[in-house]
Amino acid sequence: MTEQKPNSLCPLCAQPNQCAIAAGQAAANCWCMTTTISEEAKEKANDANRCICPACGREPAA
Repeated sequence: MTEQKPNSLCPLCAQPNQCAIAAGQAAANCWCMTTTISEEAKEKANDANRCICPACGREPAA
């Protein structure tokens, strides 16, 4: 089993956040650069050193 680095886990659900930067890739390759992240999720995360995952970052259903 591969151990996850703390900055590669979502601070909200502790699942892999799929962050390109945490994986050593360019920021332009990150999923968050092509989508709108929920303001509510940003406020809940409140952690500048860890990205949230796509599932937690989705806009809530209207």
